[in-house]
Amino acid sequence: VTESVTKEVTESVTKEVTKKTKLMERISLIQKKCRKHKPLSVIANELETDPDELCPVYNIVFENTEKTVEELYELLTRGAVC
Repeated sequence: VTESVTKEVTESVTKEVTKKTKLMERISLIQKKCRKHKPLSVIANELETDPDELCPVYNIVFENTEKTVEELYELLTRGAVC
């Protein structure tokens, strides 16, 4: 029973860490591209994704240029929407 619970918790934590890491990488990329004054459509094209998918992250980054990636992550995960 203990091994099973440990395995489930480990898998759950790993998924959350992976999800956070991927989002923080995306925030960092968008932040760099925003600093180069690239519009959302160009960034989406460069990242080969839909602008609607990037919109929430882009807006948070664009409106908070002075913040760190960690601070932007916190703002984004608190429920900011496009």
